[in-house]
Amino acid sequence: MHYPILKLNFAGQPLRFINGREAATLYASNRVAWEAGENSFVIYGGTCRSTGMRSFLSINSIIAVRQPIVTDFIPPSRIPNLTKKTLWARDRICMYCGTALREATTTIEHINPVSLGGETSWTNCVAACLRCNLHRSNKPLEAVGYSLLAVPYQPVRLAEYVALTITKKVLYDQMSFLLSQFPSDSPLRERLGWEHAC
Repeated sequence: MHYPILKLNFAGQPLRFINGREAATLYASNRVAWEAGENSFVIYGGTCRSTGMRSFLSINSIIAVRQPIVTDFIPPSRIPNLTKKTLWARDRICMYCGTALREATTTIEHINPVSLGGETSWTNCVAACLRCNLHRSNKPLEAVGYSLLAVPYQPVRLAEYVALTITKKVLYDQMSFLLSQFPSDSPLRERLGWEHAC
């Protein structure tokens, strides 16, 4: 199976992407409550010695599990960690010069530098190319003539954060499901290139 499976809780709130093995375990232990995807995959197992039949599981691209329901808004006490990967997924370009970035070339740039008391947070960090990061150093933005191309955004719904953690290609039904749970004014719609996904 080449695509990750979108795992939801019983209320339909996205939790994270899982691999085929994790999904198979959920099916085998009868923890899948319902399915929502348009795609399914077949995983084959071993052959039964007495019948000669090969076992298999049909796994849907979006599955809901019997799991406690949480609010779909991210409470301040549970703000997801900002990582280089999620920062790159959020911004995709250098927020100073507009150069397209790859995850490997992205640097975490603190708007208010750490040396001046700035924190590593969603609203104080942007993606930057190495050239801009080194040129700016720990000087105020105005001192080097820089301004931000976009306001840093902190995900407020679980669906937004799950979308930022995608590391592989996902299916259209999975993208559409996540996008349907974004706030209508979420800037991540355009930044992730999903504004026309549904």
